[in-house]
Amino acid sequence: MKTNKRHSNKNGVHGKYVLGIPASDKLVAEVEEVSDFIQQLSLPLEQNDRLVELLLTLMKITQTEASVQGFELGYEHAVVWEAGKNEN
Repeated sequence: MKTNKRHSNKNGVHGKYVLGIPASDKLVAEVEEVSDFIQQLSLPLEQNDRLVELLLTLMKITQTEASVQGFELGYEHAVVWEAGKNEN
């Protein structure tokens, strides 16, 4: 059985996956903790890669939905603010 032997690349990123958004120090620390935990599971390489893919998909969906909700909230606030400004 082939297991994942992970090495950091020149950017300190584990494995072949890179999150395409700017990451806070807190997020980087949490990703490293999850990565270390996954590594300790000694999963076969295929299962390890699938788990990482699922987690990345979840993170991308969460990021997208949070952004959309933020824009919607900002838009709603702007509409209410403009309506109040026009009443004066």
